[in-house]
Amino acid sequence: MIIPEFGFGGAEKSFCSLSVELSKRYDLTVVVFNLQRKPAYPVGGKIVSLDVDYGLGTIKKLLNFKSRIKKLKRIKNLIRPQVSISFLEGADYINTLSRISGEKIVLSIRGSKIHDQNISGLLGYIRHKLLIPFIYRRADEIIALNHGIKNELLNFYKINKPVQVIHNWIETEKIKISTEEKLEPRLEAIFEGGDILISHGRLAKEKGYEYVLDILFILLKEHPNATYVIIGEGEEISSLINKCKNMGLSYWVNDGKSQPLKKNVYFLGYQSNPMAFLVKSDLYILSSLHEGFGNSLVEAMACSLPVVASDCPYGPAEILVKNQGGAEYGVLLDIPNNRKAIELWSNRISELLQSDLLRKNLSVKSLERAKQFNKKEIVDNWQKIVED
Repeated sequence: MIIPEFGFGGAEKSFCSLSVELSKRYDLTVVVFNLQRKPAYPVGGKIVSLDVDYGLGTIKKLLNFKSRIKKLKRIKNLIRPQVSISFLEGADYINTLSRISGEKIVLSIRGSKIHDQNISGLLGYIRHKLLIPFIYRRADEIIALNHGIKNELLNFYKINKPVQVIHNWIETEKIKISTEEKLEPRLEAIFEGGDILISHGRLAKEKGYEYVLDILFILLKEHPNATYVIIGEGEEISSLINKCKNMGLSYWVNDGKSQPLKKNVYFLGYQSNPMAFLVKSDLYILSSLHEGFGNSLVEAMACSLPVVASDCPYGPAEILVKNQGGAEYGVLLDIPNNRKAIELWSNRISELLQSDLLRKNLSVKSLERAKQFNKKEIVDNWQKIVED
């Protein structure tokens, strides 16, 4: 199995979980570009680093790319893998280009390519028109995280290889146990009184947290005790803090020591057990511009938390089961990146906060849906990929 690096992202978490399960059945080697980031989750199998960083400048990046292919091929020739599974585009490239005789190449596509704002400009055009089709057509099998990605691969990139959909799994019983963990007393105080909205995940532009601040600003007019809790770390923290300042939203940043005062927004940073925070909240908010799956969304649902999510490409619509009236298992709304959508979100959240019955009904539906992402069935599907 191959991935660019370890970290706290959803793809990295799913990769590590799958490595643990496959290592119970097979002799597994996990390859990463480098170990600048240590594993955030348990990893199965033997970890091997290519010891190649990302590099600065075009020439350095090309040299490092070539070095990764060469080193990975050397590893493959040594261990003679029957199957090589890669997660994320950078790993897909070197996995395919380092192919050895008798090896089955499997690519796991974790998110939309055509909706990824990071794939833009001349390089983005080259990736869309040349690199992605060239690499993906040379795989033996492709696993898409949802049907939207599958359709994208078949219709936009014209991939002529088998594409299967395999979702991530959720262990609802383990999550239930996690919800029983007690919070630090100083953080417990955040959840005493008020209407608590919560999100958790990497603080990145594509997660749309900035729009939730706009929603909260309007919501506070009718719900002055509403608060927004964000769990996670990332490059957008400074931008979000500045937006709070500019909007006049009070905020608190967790420094691991100080006592939080009553604020509109709480930045709690990384938490090893977000479930203990989710279960104490009123609504889960997912405002992403695009999502491969939405691990955090299903984890919130496994905590029996009512969810409000953006109808972005493509995960939330598939998780919540989009229908003509919205969605069967939660509230699905347009991406809140414009004034009309922001007002719609604010009004819908206000309705939910005012109705215990609505939230209770959604809570039941959330847990019902979360249980459908069954671990055994999904691991069995991966086993078939390996053995077929």
